[in-house]
Amino acid sequence: AANRAVVSARRFGLDVVVGATGQRPRGAALSGVHVVPVSWSDDFADARNQIADALAPRGAAVGRNGGDYLLWIDTDEELVTFPGRDLALDWPSLAVRLIDRDDLTARAAQRLQRRAPTARWRGAIHETLPTGAAGVALVESILIRHHGYDDPRRLAAKRRRNARIVARARARRGRDDFALALEVARAARGGEAVMAWLRAFKHPRAAPTRPGGFDPRAEAAAALCAYGLCAPARTMLEANPAIVPLHLALLIAERRTSGAGEHARLAHVRTLIERGEADPRYAYPAALARGGHAALDAWLDAASATGNERSA
Repeated sequence: AANRAVVSARRFGLDVVVGATGQRPRGAALSGVHVVPVSWSDDFADARNQIADALAPRGAAVGRNGGDYLLWIDTDEELVTFPGRDLALDWPSLAVRLIDRDDLTARAAQRLQRRAPTARWRGAIHETLPTGAAGVALVESILIRHHGYDDPRRLAAKRRRNARIVARARARRGRDDFALALEVARAARGGEAVMAWLRAFKHPRAAPTRPGGFDPRAEAAAALCAYGLCAPARTMLEANPAIVPLHLALLIAERRTSGAGEHARLAHVRTLIERGEADPRYAYPAALARGGHAALDAWLDAASATGNERSA
């Protein structure tokens, strides 16, 4: 899997740096690939910061001025598209398109960072960069494909690893940050799930720090709709009415309780999709983008009947 990521980046002529914990990466050596030792401490943000620090003097990545930016690709991903010309960028951090699964649209994800970083990655899981007042710009010409959910065994192993990181972080800190609270909610079942999703949604560090910023509580709000608690989703949509997956979660909840969808909301979702005005930071079923009105109605009927709203 790691070699696939490396080969995909080398296909576009990019220099590649691999963070290695304890031993050199397996697989055949490739030209243009450098190895940086990483002291692993169950913290992905810390690992990225170590690599960024090692590259600060010389750099190896994107840009026309000797590698101005670092483009981050995980070992279970591959670089699908990259511009054939140098990028002229002027932001502390930027987002690119990321496909998590073939049945979802590509979402925006922070993956570009200045080579001599002042901002530091944070979060033991689902690491992020602080955006500041400028926010995060989206580079449309870069697309990454994530394969981590394709293999059920790999997905199960990832969840076990995340559970271990959560347990160790709790032991060290005595509390969860938002990403850890989110992992706890994903693993919860039965009656515990509702309270776990509520704790994640209400986490003091979950809400965006600036108006219009990406709101990571969307997953928790959509999950709560499945349990009949729709107020969080409605609150988020008041601030940003372009989050399609939250509209879908509300439509499903409405169909289950009354047998019909909200006509105004349904029309709004259709408009967002057809005009390309859906917020690109939140993925939704790709079939809706391709199939028009009939596909949206069919998907909602199927999701309402089978409990598939979490796929949104």
